[in-house]
Amino acid sequence: MKRLPLFIGSLLLLALVTNTARAAENNYAVIKFAKVMDEYWKTKQALANLKDRVNTLEEERKNMVDDLKKAEEDYKRLEGLANNKAVSSEERERRKADAATKDREVKEIIEALRQFERSSNVQIMESRRNLQVKLIGEIRESLNSLARSKGYAAVFDVTTPTPAPGASLTPIVLFAEGLPDLTNDLIKRLNETAPASLVPGPTPSGPIGPAPTLPLPGK
Repeated sequence: MKRLPLFIGSLLLLALVTNTARAAENNYAVIKFAKVMDEYWKTKQALANLKDRVNTLEEERKNMVDDLKKAEEDYKRLEGLANNKAVSSEERERRKADAATKDREVKEIIEALRQFERSSNVQIMESRRNLQVKLIGEIRESLNSLARSKGYAAVFDVTTPTPAPGASLTPIVLFAEGLPDLTNDLIKRLNETAPASLVPGPTPSGPIGPAPTLPLPGK
C-alpha cells in the first residue's frame, strides 16, 4: 500500500512529461518560404515590372547599337574614300581627317554603350534586391501574424536552398516530421488582396532570381 502513492505519482509525472513534450512539439511549425515567395501575387507583379524595365533598357541599348553600326559603316566608307589615289593628295588628306573624326565618334559610341550596360545592370540588380527585401518583409510580417494567431513560438523554413557556386545545399531544418506546415495558409492569407488579373498560383517565370544582364556586342 505504501507503494501506491509512489506509483500514482510516477503516473502523474509521466503524464505531465508527455503532455509537456506534446505541447512543445505543437508549439513549432514549418514553412516552405520559396514556395510562398513564388506564389505571392506581389511577386508576379514585381517580376512583370522588372521585365518591363529590362525591356525598356534593352530597347535603348538597341538604338545605341544601331547608331554604332551606322557609324562603323560610315567610317569604313570614309576610309575607303581616303585611300582613293584617283583624287588629289589634298582631297585624300581631307578625307582622312573626316575618317579620323568618324573613328573617334565610333569609339565614343562604344564607350557610351559600355557605360550604359554597366549602369543598366546595376539598376536591374538594385531593383531586384530592393524587391526581394520588400517582399520578404511583407511575407514575414504576415507570417508573424499568422503564427501568433495559432500560438506558435517559432516557424522554421524547410526549403531546400537553390544551388549556387560555393553555397551549401543543406537546409536550415534537417528533420521536422509531424510539425504543422503553414505554407498554404500563408499563401492564402497573402493572396486575399490579389487583383483579379493576378490569379493566385505558381509564378510562370519562377521566383525573383539573378538579375538579367544586357550583353554588349564587340566592335
